Amino acid sequence: MFRITPYTSNSPRKDGFRDAFDLFDEFFNDKKYHSNSFKIDVKEFEKEYVIYAELPGLKKEDIQIHYENERLSISVNKNENIEETKDNYIHRERYSSNYERSIYIKDINPKNLKAKLNDGILEITAEKSEDAVNKYLVDIE
Repeated sequence: MFRITPYTSNSPRKDGFRDAFDLFDEFFNDKKYHSNSFKIDVKEFEKEYVIYAELPGLKKEDIQIHYENERLSISVNKNENIEETKDNYIHRERYSSNYERSIYIKDINPKNLKAKLNDGILEITAEKSEDAVNKYLVDIE
C-alpha cells in the first residue's frame, strides 16, 4: 500500500504526530540522494564568462560538456557499479542517473572553452568573442 504525495513536508501533522507513511515519503523523496539536477552559477567579466556547476561525487568521465546553437550544455551520466563478491547478500542496489542542464550564451568562441573539475565543482571558462561557432565538444582537464 502506498499514497501519492503532491509535495513533501518536514512539518508534523496538525495533531503533532507523524505516521509510518511520512517516514517512507521522507526517505524516498530525500533530494540529497535522488536529485536529477545541479546548481549552475554564471559570472560575467569584461573578456569572459565563468560558469560553476556543483557536481559532488562525480568524476570527469561522468560529465560531458557540449556547445550547440548558442547553448552550453552539461550532461551527467552516472552509473554505480558494485563489484560482485561471494558474500551472501539478501538485497543489493545500484544507482544510475542521467541528467542535463543548459544555459544560453551567445557571444563565445567554444574552441577556447576550458573546463576543470575540482572538489565537486566544475569550472568552465568561456572567452567572449565575435566569431560564432554553432557546435563544439569540450574536454575536461
